[in-house]
Amino acid sequence: MEKLPERVAGGAPESPAKSVLGRGGSIVRQFAGARETNGARFVAMNEVAGQRPGFVMDFIVVLNSASNFTFDDATTYHVTGNVWMTGNTVFEAGTVLKFSTGGKVSLYDGTVSGAGAILTSEHDQSAGESVNSGSQSGRYGVSYLSFYYIHAKPTLSNFQFRFANEAVESYTDEVYFYNARFVACDRAIAAYYTAWELAYSTYCVVPTTFYDYGNSALTVTGFFWEDCQYFDSDADGFSDGFELTHFGTFNQTPATDYDGDGLANGWEWDHFGTFSQNGSGDYDQDGWTNLQEQNAGSDPNSIVFDPQFADDHFSGNTAGFTVDLRKGVPASIAILVDSSNFAGAAWNPYVANGSVSLGGTDGGKQVWIG
Repeated sequence: MEKLPERVAGGAPESPAKSVLGRGGSIVRQFAGARETNGARFVAMNEVAGQRPGFVMDFIVVLNSASNFTFDDATTYHVTGNVWMTGNTVFEAGTVLKFSTGGKVSLYDGTVSGAGAILTSEHDQSAGESVNSGSQSGRYGVSYLSFYYIHAKPTLSNFQFRFANEAVESYTDEVYFYNARFVACDRAIAAYYTAWELAYSTYCVVPTTFYDYGNSALTVTGFFWEDCQYFDSDADGFSDGFELTHFGTFNQTPATDYDGDGLANGWEWDHFGTFSQNGSGDYDQDGWTNLQEQNAGSDPNSIVFDPQFADDHFSGNTAGFTVDLRKGVPASIAILVDSSNFAGAAWNPYVANGSVSLGGTDGGKQVWIG
């Protein structure tokens, strides 16, 4: 936590110098919300007269090589090149590392431990602080993590790797990951003479899960399987598979508007099953636009129809019907005889004309169409 600089009379606060972080190694610390102006750096927050100075709570750190380093749980690290971490390296739960296309963290000649780190692209806005506002495209990093001659078997848990060219490579005897998650990585693991063990881990959209460069082996405990449908890495209510299929990133949520049509992603998908509608349209032709329906909390696809039969007496076992659709866009239809239990009905694709089986016994029948 850094205290803001004292206010300079008649002007902006003094520019804080780029500092060296004291946990070992040369680390350039940047303030979240800071901006460049004519080569000087200052925090975009001033002390208000009569109030105590404010504090900057979350940090962005441009990572350089270091020794005996701990990745802090309240810090986002921007990895723009190949940095070497020697000695004892620790990942605290909640730390976020964001990689440029040339980023790589090489762990060498020491020990590695930790849990709960997120390693992702510099354009992924769903975790940590923003380090680059550009659009996400393709895969990032050379290898996010590279293990070289680690003294003791690295045991890491609950790590997430997102949008990597290659998530992890190893040139060491043994590596153990528990509950790891690989998402949208071209390659999860590349191994050179390494005995890998993965326990209870998952992946989604990973063409190559394990690549052996020679004399390596992968042992799976519990499972290491594909899970795109249920896992939600950024906990926003959309599964990983859904976001990758429709958006290609994790930067959207149910509350944001991916296609800029005025309709929230979650609301649009729940009501239409597509992102092809827009706020000015009137899906059910009831005189209210989709945006008005969203704002009012009403159903944008209210269906009104009138089932019509040619007669109310039939001599055979079937009766033909037509649906006079007054409003809405139905997707499916169910037909029940002497029952109104639509929850247990068999729903089929909607048709405007059809027939219903009346059974083989004479007498009155109640026909329900929904």
